[in-house]
Amino acid sequence: MLSEMPSELEPLTDIYTFDNPAEIYPFLLSAGNPIIEVLKDAPSHIAELFGDTPLHLKAICDPEEDSEVLFIEIQSDLPADRTVDLLDALDDRWWLKVDKDIRKRLAVDV
Repeated sequence: MLSEMPSELEPLTDIYTFDNPAEIYPFLLSAGNPIIEVLKDAPSHIAELFGDTPLHLKAICDPEEDSEVLFIEIQSDLPADRTVDLLDALDDRWWLKVDKDIRKRLAVDV
């Protein structure tokens, strides 16, 4: 596993907190540019609905599926019902328009 940030991922550190960098770096390097571009694009769409809120990246391994998914985690202080409504709006406005193959490896949650 990589412990030092590859230079091509450095722009993402201004946007996200990496919760488990040693797992995220290899994931992003293997996933390639399309996912990195979505990660660069996501904050503006999220901010339209949630405001200026911290964003975290977390890699989760699913051993049953033998796959790994990267989560954009929105850290919101809003009430749970409002947060769910905003997440649904994010899906409708932007997320469901993102390529399906990317959405298989990248998810957005609160």
